[in-house]
Amino acid sequence: MKHWLFIISAAMLSSGLFSCSDDPEDYSDDLAEIKKMQGDLSVKLDSLSKAQKELDKKQEDLKKTQEELNKKLDDPEGGEEGGEEGGTPDTSTVFKKFENPAWSSVAFDGDFAYSMTVVYQLPSDMKNSATDNDLFAAFVGNECRAVGKSINGVFLLTVIGTGDETEPVVFRYWNASTQYMYESLDKIPFTPDLIYGVVDNPKTFKCRHF
Repeated sequence: MKHWLFIISAAMLSSGLFSCSDDPEDYSDDLAEIKKMQGDLSVKLDSLSKAQKELDKKQEDLKKTQEELNKKLDDPEGGEEGGEEGGTPDTSTVFKKFENPAWSSVAFDGDFAYSMTVVYQLPSDMKNSATDNDLFAAFVGNECRAVGKSINGVFLLTVIGTGDETEPVVFRYWNASTQYMYESLDKIPFTPDLIYGVVDNPKTFKCRHF
């Protein structure tokens, strides 16, 4: 601010704004003019400061937008899986409906001498349409390895296997009310004695329409 006042004062002197008159009224007029110019300059500086703040905010908003675009480009399917409380597929589209699949698991004998325990709960949005007639099953390839029913939106399955599986275990859920079928996004390697989720803290079923 002092730098600007010095420039203004120098300009006034060179233009003859200050005179060598001994009349006090002349000095009073000069001082009043200087104060007016100082006030105008202060207003302009405030305006520039506000404009700079607005520019900084716009740059920050652009930076955030660019980061979101970069994230979508890096993971174009990221929104499909949903969060720990989500996972519900888009129901605004018309999806295929299925009759009761009547899944039946292979018998727990012979080569199928091993097992693992899986406990899933439905995402909160899917629990609203859940019924006791819903079915939940585990598959290795196209072979059914376990079938369970809903207990308050929670499914406990004992998945059986040979211990030599090369394909992962995937899960399918059939909703008796909507007749929609879903398949898990999780693909779990068959691991004997594995405990994946417990009744008091089940895993959330992340899925897509089948």
